[in-house]
Amino acid sequence: MVQRYPTDLTEAEWTILAPLIPAAQPGGRPRTTDMREVVNAILYSLRSGCQWRMLPKDFPPVWSNYLNSPFCTQLRTRLPALLALPAIPGEPLQAST
Repeated sequence: MVQRYPTDLTEAEWTILAPLIPAAQPGGRPRTTDMREVVNAILYSLRSGCQWRMLPKDFPPVWSNYLNSPFCTQLRTRLPALLALPAIPGEPLQAST
């Protein structure tokens, strides 16, 4: 996969994170959003400090259920530790226990 932004996941990073992505809920609509793109959007937002509404249009839509889900909230908190990213100035990021 081609990296569009410097914050996009590498194959090695996606290999680490992919097993942590919860499976789609049974009985509902099939998942149509690429979860790797959701993680890329979170990384872009964390690194740039932009608001969800300011994300470039090639990321999943801001109204996507994934971006405001408890899973994404946890992921935004844990990503720097999982990928050994340096802390972002002004961002209160801590690995949750």
